[in-house]
Amino acid sequence: KAWLEAVTFLEELGVSGFASGLTPFQTANMLAILGLCKMPTPEEMAIWIAAHPDKGAWHQLVDLGFVADNSTTNMRAAFLAYHRFLDQHLSSGDQALLHFSPIFSEHFLCKTKRW
Repeated sequence: KAWLEAVTFLEELGVSGFASGLTPFQTANMLAILGLCKMPTPEEMAIWIAAHPDKGAWHQLVDLGFVADNSTTNMRAAFLAYHRFLDQHLSSGDQALLHFSPIFSEHFLCKTKRW
């Protein structure tokens, strides 16, 4: 099952706490890490971020200057540019150490403001 399908499945279960937000997102991330669904593609992660303007990844892409306006299309492009930048500039050793993936890229965005 694709990662975005896993997020949607969890949201549609009707279980309290899983209807929206970070809980189904993080649960799907763990399912992917455990190999129970596919890892998210950069495009899938971009779709999720663009659909959640109230979350940290959206705000950090704006704060870091990756997006000129807050449109969904530009936000998706901004995450893809950011993820590709990391992919091109992290060494293969660093990528292995960090378990580099779209999950890492999104998570790192959410922590950037704290630095």
